[in-house]
Amino acid sequence: MGDDKYFEHVGPMTVEEARTGLSVEIEFKEKTFWRKNDAYAVEGTILSMHDTPLGVLRGTWDQQVTFTRTSSHPRRLWQASPYPHDALKFYGFTHFTTSLNDVLPDECVNLPDTDSRRRPDQRLMEEGKLEAAEVEKRRIEELQRDRRRRGADRKPRWFRRVRDGSDGEGQEWEYLGGYWEARESPFNDVGESLW
Repeated sequence: MGDDKYFEHVGPMTVEEARTGLSVEIEFKEKTFWRKNDAYAVEGTILSMHDTPLGVLRGTWDQQVTFTRTSSHPRRLWQASPYPHDALKFYGFTHFTTSLNDVLPDECVNLPDTDSRRRPDQRLMEEGKLEAAEVEKRRIEELQRDRRRRGADRKPRWFRRVRDGSDGEGQEWEYLGGYWEARESPFNDVGESLW
């Protein structure tokens, strides 16, 4: 894919594991003119619940990360998978990313018709059928416009918005319950189809 990244993580981040008390303090290094080979670098120290250093993380957030205990050799924890040969056709997604919405046939019975993994335009896009996806997207948008004209627009069923985002902090939603109970039925009363 080359060096076509346009998003740069910079600054400190602390991740804590609530059960064990372990934490890691990670620093996302800033890319500079002098450190071009070290672009996207991350470095961090893993700490015990008593803040005793247990080891060091090093690497880059786009290639690989290693872990080194005191006086031991580095062990690779993660390495980026190569891009598919036709990644540009799939918006630069990796094999993993393109598989995130895959649904096995036996899982379908446990998904409401409103689940976004059932969207035919999205499925076509993930399969690289961009023209067909665009046609399907226009059809779905027209269905949505028609529902709005008729005053039959869908309302969230299992969530309630508690902050609308107008304050610049983003939207916030609260789960109202009922999803898992409805899943047992399996989703008999979901209303008019979205797709």
